[in-house]
Amino acid sequence: MSIFINSSPVSVSNIFKEISISILILALCAGCGGHHESGVGVEKNVPSEPKTVKAAPVTIESFERIVAAYGSLAPLEESVVGVEVSGVLESISVDLGSPVSRGDTIAVMESEQFEFRLEQSKALVTQALSRLGLSEGQIEGSKIDLEDTSEVQRAAALLEDGRRNLERARTLYDDGVVSQSEIESAQTAYQVAANRYQESLNEARTRLAQLDQRRAEMKLAEQQLADTRIIAPFDGHIQRRYSYVGEFLNVGDPIVMLVRSDILRLRLEVTEKDSVLIRLGQEVKLTVTGDASTYNGSIKRISPRISEQSRMLVVEAEVPNPGSLRAGQFATALVVVNPQERVLAVPENSLVSFAGIEKVICVVDGAAVEKPVETGRRQKGMIEILNGVDEGDMVILDPGNIRSGKVIIDQST
Repeated sequence: MSIFINSSPVSVSNIFKEISISILILALCAGCGGHHESGVGVEKNVPSEPKTVKAAPVTIESFERIVAAYGSLAPLEESVVGVEVSGVLESISVDLGSPVSRGDTIAVMESEQFEFRLEQSKALVTQALSRLGLSEGQIEGSKIDLEDTSEVQRAAALLEDGRRNLERARTLYDDGVVSQSEIESAQTAYQVAANRYQESLNEARTRLAQLDQRRAEMKLAEQQLADTRIIAPFDGHIQRRYSYVGEFLNVGDPIVMLVRSDILRLRLEVTEKDSVLIRLGQEVKLTVTGDASTYNGSIKRISPRISEQSRMLVVEAEVPNPGSLRAGQFATALVVVNPQERVLAVPENSLVSFAGIEKVICVVDGAAVEKPVETGRRQKGMIEILNGVDEGDMVILDPGNIRSGKVIIDQST
């Protein structure tokens, strides 16, 4: 038998096969719907137990308040040591890096001509003393009295003799023994003696001035002879050598550069904003490139003005050198402007950092609550909190992946 559908013959067996598949699909759908309505296999939300955590309060701690600055190290003292007399360099006892102490002889100039000059000056001094009728022993350590010179003493004796003759003549004139002309002659002789005495004083002053000049020349010759030895002005090390044996040097020509490095000068630039906090005597902690050690110093000098170009304040600290520091090194410094500043702080292990955001997990009414914070300095296991929490807030220690939910604070520690 054939059935015609849509004018096309279809077998009875194919029709029954399609009907059977449709019935099976409907049965499966009906079964799924019934299963959902009956609630078989659905997981129900079960409340989780509160987690036990360790927590610590936000406290007030003493932190060092610091100002960061950058600068470089320089010698405390630096001097180019040169010659003070012209001549030939006879010897030099130092070279690059040589240590010297104050008063050590660095170099020696040829001194023969200066020795001759000194002998000549001494002879001229002796000559000037002889003209005054004095010896070196009479003037050593005391001021010369013009009355002690031989010429003045001779003139003073003649003046005294003239005075006595005049008085004797006046007495005899009163007694009628001598005439008026004899008194006038005695008066004239006395006046001549007085003039000669005054001239002798003036001459003595001139000769004394010449003596002073000769003695000054002798002292200059002595100093020039002493200057043939170049002496170290302070303790330090030779940074550079300029001259060599046999060179003719003029006054002022350099021989060596001497630097003092047992204490170094740290020159820093501080921003205008931080400059109001800088004071003399404040502690400075510094590090240098390539050295993990921290060195200590103190502020010794502060510029009286801020640079108009850079808007920076120049300050100088002195840093004792244990031997590992070098002048010229770049330094990063922290100036301790307040060693005991009171700030909010939390333990380091309470801070959570992710993608540049810093947070702490606080316990509020038995629940963990995230609070973003802004941090500052770190010191002795504590972190300064600039804002985000208040004193007394409880923060979870080692929070791990705790972000929310009920928590219980462990009271056993």
